[in-house]
Amino acid sequence: MTLIDSNDCKVIERRENETLDNGKEGKIVQHFKYDNLERISKVETITEDKTLVTTYSYSENQINVAAPGLKIVYNLNKDKLIESAVVNEVKKLQFVYNSNKQLVSAHNLTNNRKFNLEYIEGNLTKASVNETRYSFKYDEYIDFPSFGTISIEPFNEMFSENGLETAHVLYTSGFLGEKIKYAISTVIQMGSDTKLAYVHTNRKATNYIIGNNKSIELLYKCK
Repeated sequence: MTLIDSNDCKVIERRENETLDNGKEGKIVQHFKYDNLERISKVETITEDKTLVTTYSYSENQINVAAPGLKIVYNLNKDKLIESAVVNEVKKLQFVYNSNKQLVSAHNLTNNRKFNLEYIEGNLTKASVNETRYSFKYDEYIDFPSFGTISIEPFNEMFSENGLETAHVLYTSGFLGEKIKYAISTVIQMGSDTKLAYVHTNRKATNYIIGNNKSIELLYKCK
């Protein structure tokens, strides 16, 4: 476990272990690099069969993401929030926010799936993806590890249009609106519960388990 003794900490590594349906273990390790403004500039994703490097560059109105065979342009609105994503020159995602700068809807133009999100006091309470409904319970003693959206529905489906989870990285940096305040303890999908359990230091999660088959470890660097 990494000791977290400061509020000025950033995730530099994420380790994911998942027990697959065939009983085998699937492992993913991600290393994160930051620019001088504390924005993620490079992600190295390591799996058993390959290493993928994704780079992020920032301008006034856009964020450009590049990986082998892939170019994504995220267009920003006047509040510096992502309003659309263009993948390999094809517009694929649109995002809408409320007056509190919270993400309230996303539209995947490729498969016409529409995501809607509802909040109370800064926390997501309900979400829907076409006909699928979600609700959420929270642990108010732990801050939500925003890297956790990589593995939690409906974020996982909403942000994984390009398969590289690039939008998850931008969510952690605030480019997809105000982040969830407390740690999600339960995701309820059409009556079926997925529990999340955390190990934390000073409210920051260092390890967490999603359901019965996936565990995450976050390594921080603190100033």
